[in-house]
Amino acid sequence: MRISVALAVIALVATVGALSAHAGENAAIFSIAALNDRIEVAIGEGAEWPKTPGGLAGKLFGIRSMVLPREPRTGSHIVFPGSHFDQAMTDEWFEATIEREPDKTWRIWSINQCGEMRAAEAELELDNRRKRFKKWCGFDYVSEGPLDLLEILKSRDKPTMLPPGIPSCWISESDLPALFNLLDSNEPCAGVINMLSSRIDTSHSTVGNQAAYLIEGFRKGRYPPGLLTTEPYRGMKELKSWWRDRGGT
Repeated sequence: MRISVALAVIALVATVGALSAHAGENAAIFSIAALNDRIEVAIGEGAEWPKTPGGLAGKLFGIRSMVLPREPRTGSHIVFPGSHFDQAMTDEWFEATIEREPDKTWRIWSINQCGEMRAAEAELELDNRRKRFKKWCGFDYVSEGPLDLLEILKSRDKPTMLPPGIPSCWISESDLPALFNLLDSNEPCAGVINMLSSRIDTSHSTVGNQAAYLIEGFRKGRYPPGLLTTEPYRGMKELKSWWRDRGGT
């Protein structure tokens, strides 16, 4: 009897050890130092996304990442699919623990593999969030980009109400050239109002103005960059100067 129990314990320890090794093996592909270096570079460039957990989630871990509610004992966490870094890990999810620094920006503290239940909950919530966006504004932020949103806004007479929570990585560097080419467009276009806004402005806008707000959203790491985009964009000169400094034409 004692021998059987001992063998069972040995087998259990071996199994747990194998699982832990597997988790550590996969987690090792995420260089915490490299991710935190990206944050430092962004801070040096004046980016705002390192100041919020949502900014870290989108910029570092992709459009299917999610910030979990803060837990008193374990702090703040971001859940993300391993496929964002390695397509071979399509069924594996990971959890990053993040900490707030004295300068009010955030850093990655650790990354570990998620349990099955945590991963399933994250996938369900992300799917529900995507459906809410589609229901409210007829827009799918996973399969459609900034230029697709502009086409939707061009077809509308009133501003579109946008739920909060669109991932900070939704507007990417590759979108910028096309958006800058539209800055001088006076074609009529509706704007966007964040659903958290207490102000409703039904003013008409232009494609150029909305393109400018999208670019500003890229710079700040959130869209819309403010509570609404219906007012004329007032930083057009500075925006074009910023683009030239980055080597844009």
